[in-house]
This record gives sequence, structure tokens and C-alpha cells, in this order.
Amino acid sequence: MSEEEKINLENATYKVNGKRINSPISLEAMKMLGLEEKDMYDLSFEQYLKRHFEAKTLDKELQKERYNHYKETREKLLNEAIQKRKELLNNDEKNQSKKKKKKTQEMENVKEENEQKENDQNENKENENKENDQNENKENDQNENKENENKENEQNENKEEFYIEKDEREDELERKNKTEENRNEENEMKNTNVSTQRQTKSNFKKKKKEEDDDEAGAVKMQKEKLEKERERQETNLKLLIMNII
Repeated sequence: MSEEEKINLENATYKVNGKRINSPISLEAMKMLGLEEKDMYDLSFEQYLKRHFEAKTLDKELQKERYNHYKETREKLLNEAIQKRKELLNNDEKNQSKKKKKKTQEMENVKEENEQKENDQNENKENENKENDQNENKENDQNENKENENKENEQNENKEEFYIEKDEREDELERKNKTEENRNEENEMKNTNVSTQRQTKSNFKKKKKEEDDDEAGAVKMQKEKLEKERERQETNLKLLIMNII
């Protein structure tokens, strides 16, 4: 029930047997002024005399004066009470307005806090995504470095194998050359012996000399062939080194 629907100072009948004021604001106004509802009853002349026995002993003129004074006093008190009620209503409206503004401000503050919280969460999420991207890039760089390192190790292994094969080929060529030198020395010794024997074996010496010459020619051809093979291998080796580098 609203304030206007309740019995208040402005809509009350002020009859002795009428409905009593039940508006909290009206009752508060009367209390602040030290009034009771009976102080503002709208009594007829007869009702007044019944309630004020002392007035019955007065003559008619004095009774009317007392009654008129009562009416004026009642009107004054009623007006004061109504004015006080209006002040309370005005204050109540102001308080309600303040409460409403306060509630509105609180709602706005909560909204701002929620927005700030959401912004902070979004910022934290964005920072987290950036950090994840950085970690991913770092991991990719590490993988790339590791891959390059593996390639470099593989190249070094290939180089090492190449030089090992090169050394083996050079050792093999050196052995062949030494074998050829020994063979030449042996042939020289044979030729020396043959020269000595030629004094007694002319025909044999001539034949042997021809055989030795043929053999020496074959050896020379073999040596030239080996030299060409060695040059070819060195050329291939240089090309391979250039490709590796």
C-alpha cells in the first residue's frame, strides 16, 4: 500500500469514530511535533463540551470563546503537522533519489570493475599468446640450429671419409711406385748380369736385351698409365672438394 492509499494527515476525517491515521510518515510527523491524533479531532460544539467538562460551568459566551480557541489551535496544529509531513516526504524522496543514485553508481562501478576485469583477462590472454608465439619461434630456431649442426657434422664426416679414401689411394699409388722401382732395380741388375754374359753368349744377350727393352717399354707404358690415372684422381678430388665447400 502506497503513502497516498494509507490514512494520512491530509485525507483523514478527524472524526472521533472515524478511521485512524496509519501512514508511517504522518505518524512520524505528529511524533516529532509532540502531537496525538486526538489533538486534531474535528469536534462539534457539543462534542467539545462533552470532552471538556470544565467548560460546562461557563456561560455561553465563554464556552463559545473556548470552542473558537480550540478550533483555531486545532487548525494551527493540523497545518504544522501537514507541513512537517511534506518536509518528511520531501526528505524521503531525496533519500530515495540518493539511494537510487547510489545504487546506480554502485551498478556502474560494478560494471566498470567487470569491464576492467575482462580487459585484464583479455590482456593477460594476449600476453600469454605472445609468450607462446615467442616460445614457438624459439623452439623453431633451436630445431633449425640443430638441423644445421647435423648437416655440418654430416659434411665433416663426408670430408673425413673423403680424406681417408684419398690417403688410401695415395698409399696404394706409392706402393705401386715402389714396386715399380724395385722392379726397375731388379731389371737393372739383370741387365748388368746380361752385359757380363754377353761376352760369351752374344745371341742370347741380344735376344735378352730385346726382351728387356720390350719389358721396359711395357713398364714405361704402365707407369705413364698410372701417372695419368693419378692425375685424373687428383682432378676428381679437387672437384669433389670444391663441391663440398
